[in-house]
Amino acid sequence: MALTYLDTSASAKLIAVEAESAALADYLRASPDAEAVTSVVGIVELLRVGARLGPAQRLRAVDLAARLGTIALTESIARAAADAAPANLRTLDAIHVASAVVAGAESVVSYDARLSEAAVAAGLRVVAPGT
Repeated sequence: MALTYLDTSASAKLIAVEAESAALADYLRASPDAEAVTSVVGIVELLRVGARLGPAQRLRAVDLAARLGTIALTESIARAAADAAPANLRTLDAIHVASAVVAGAESVVSYDARLSEAAVAAGLRVVAPGT
């Protein structure tokens, strides 16, 4: 099964209505053979975003977190994140990119410019439905 990696800029659009939310949901529905995944860090970030946005979004975040495949933060991912380029890539973004690479994701869904650039540099296909 193909893996589609969602960073938090993407998963957050599935719990709160934003300009790209509908296009992202359509994109994911159009790929029923792809499993949507994120790192354990992405799960924590998603739940924190939900908690900040309010009770309804928190419940949506809990539901989405239960449906996403979760990639554990392994030693190999930690090493890959430590070596991720560029050097000014934020730590959590480096973990997202390394998680997608090590897991063998076919694509990364991201609306974050720096993370997207790093993912492309790592050889990943980046999509941002609705942009």
